[in-house]
Amino acid sequence: MGTKTPGNHLLWMDIGIGHIQDELGYLSARLLKLAQRRGLEIITVESCTGGLLSSYLTDVEGLSHVFNRALITYCDEAKTDLAHVPAKLIDEHGAVSEAVAQAMACGGRNLVSKDCIAIAVTGYAGSSPDGGTPGLVYIAVSTPYAVQCQRFQFTEDCRDDIRRAAVREALKMGLHLLADDPHY
Repeated sequence: MGTKTPGNHLLWMDIGIGHIQDELGYLSARLLKLAQRRGLEIITVESCTGGLLSSYLTDVEGLSHVFNRALITYCDEAKTDLAHVPAKLIDEHGAVSEAVAQAMACGGRNLVSKDCIAIAVTGYAGSSPDGGTPGLVYIAVSTPYAVQCQRFQFTEDCRDDIRRAAVREALKMGLHLLADDPHY
């Protein structure tokens, strides 16, 4: 499953649900298990990953009940209609920005009355008509107590590899935020 390295003990500990074949599946199972222990459900709000993150989360047998919903907000209109991101925010900062990623995560989390963690991904998985830099991705994670956002510049060669890199980092961010939050 991989070699333990300093600092990633949280990601590679035994989660007791059977053998997971790949890193993204393992990280998904680990996040679902941790969210379950914290009494949280998971929501995704995805743009450039186009549902890949939610696909990995719903592939985990025995823990898919922890997953609440997925919003695929690929275009700006979907971000405003589904995740309630203010159009003005998109106009001022651009759809691929820290401000919009945070608004996507908070908007997704605010859709449900239950305690949940929302993970939002917005970025450029490939070339874009507006001249955005391929591989530029913002990932935001929102819990009832905290919101974190990070900017990534992935250098993978193809669109699919960039999307998978974004999913990997989104899962890791969710794990670290839940593990480090003193409220849980």
